[in-house]
Amino acid sequence: VHHDEVEFIVAHGVVTEVDQKRVVIGSRHFLQDDEGIDFAPFLKQIDQKEQEGRTLLFIGFDSRLLGMISLNDSPRSNAKETISQLKELGIKRLVMLTGDNEKRASQVASELGITEVFANLKPTDKAKIVNEIAQSGAKTAFVGDGINDAPSLVCADVGISMSRGADIAKASADVSLLVDDIASVLELKRKAQSTMNLIRRNFQITIGANSAILLGATMGKFSSLTTSFLHNGTTIALLLNAMRLAKK
Repeated sequence: VHHDEVEFIVAHGVVTEVDQKRVVIGSRHFLQDDEGIDFAPFLKQIDQKEQEGRTLLFIGFDSRLLGMISLNDSPRSNAKETISQLKELGIKRLVMLTGDNEKRASQVASELGITEVFANLKPTDKAKIVNEIAQSGAKTAFVGDGINDAPSLVCADVGISMSRGADIAKASADVSLLVDDIASVLELKRKAQSTMNLIRRNFQITIGANSAILLGATMGKFSSLTTSFLHNGTTIALLLNAMRLAKK
């Protein structure tokens, strides 16, 4: 079937024309509220699919509801274990932000062990929640891979995109994972913690060593040459200590 140019509308769906008649595919909100398509004759079937936890896309043709696509998007096999380990690493609050319906969102959240979930969200809604969490004083990290996630990736203190994510998601993120595996987020957290621990440890060593060297020089225990040697030696030792992290 020949169609005109396809227009993608973020968080809504796609629009084109066939035989000069408008074709829209997308969310119920898009077709019902923006396109004015009547859903009344099909509410029973729609409710049944939503109760089954299905993600629904709708097809409209010439201002009429033509069909419905029912999707079952299962979580990644290692997602539950990854979330459990993130909690063990000290993540205090894990929140699911999704555009899916409440039934499906609750099912997935329950499977993964997430107790806080927001459903039926538009991109701006997700970003607003991320901002609200940040304003409460918390440091935020947002993981996403879609066009709809771009605003939230920008708003978060750390935006993390999956390797197969949309180009705009990668461009908006602070970190783009090289492997399309949710467990990479866990490895990223571990690396971040190890790096911060090393920075703190090296800072403490620097303060202690330089204070001792300065005190020794002030008391006449070290010559100028010895003081310079000890100071530079401490710097080199700290650099070598930091390089250990890159080898892990």
